[in-house]
Amino acid sequence: MDSIFSILGWALLAVALTGTGYALLAAVLVSRFMRAAPKAPLQAPAVTILKPLHQDEPDLARNLETVFNHAYPGAVQIVFGAHDAGDPALSIVRALQAKYPQTDSVIVADAAYHGANAKVSNLINMLGAARHDVLVLSDSDIAVKQGWLAQVVEALHRPKVGVVTCFYTGQPAQGTNRLWSGLAAMGTSYGFLPNAILGFSLGLAAPCFGSTIALRRQTLEEIGGFNAFADLLADDYEIGRAVRLLVLQCGISVSMIQHSRQSCPICDAE
Repeated sequence: MDSIFSILGWALLAVALTGTGYALLAAVLVSRFMRAAPKAPLQAPAVTILKPLHQDEPDLARNLETVFNHAYPGAVQIVFGAHDAGDPALSIVRALQAKYPQTDSVIVADAAYHGANAKVSNLINMLGAARHDVLVLSDSDIAVKQGWLAQVVEALHRPKVGVVTCFYTGQPAQGTNRLWSGLAAMGTSYGFLPNAILGFSLGLAAPCFGSTIALRRQTLEEIGGFNAFADLLADDYEIGRAVRLLVLQCGISVSMIQHSRQSCPICDAE
């Protein structure tokens, strides 16, 4: 019996040491990523940002304003889309358009559905209004920093990179239950983020997150356009996978952005 408890004790110690080593390695990799110096983009091509929307949500005005209040040396167009012209999210967009009249932005309200994925249908409807060849998709619950777009474009111009995405931290949403929203944000910052960075750094994962997906229009056409993902649930992952099948890489921008977490973890926009 003593030998059984001894073996069990050593086994538990091995598990504990493995978990500790994993946590320490993840912490080192996250720290290294967070300290990475941003690079100035060598080129500043015109960019169209696509923001699919569906209904109001906590922090929506704040999140969308960070996109209006960008710092990018090239031309930027922002396309907002919803299936319903009376969607309350569009009222927030119109208020921001009035606040930032110098920003080139347009609203597309189109009820057409092209498949089971309503968000992708929204993107299909919006694409016709996009004027530029560099496209940047970003979910509605994402807040970005001023250097975000420049860093994304810089990453997209690296050799063999076909699509760029961003890691993100959690941010408790205002106007919700602060306890549960805070716990959800902590899960993103202290659970998801270290695991994602470790997986990417060790070559175990090639993430592509809806927080940011940047690619050239030609690349989008080569993977079948948004229509190819109209019936897929994990459209962000599938876009990244389709680009990798072109023997192109998924780049990671050093810009860290924020994901507003509500009390319910299933809070992505349509």
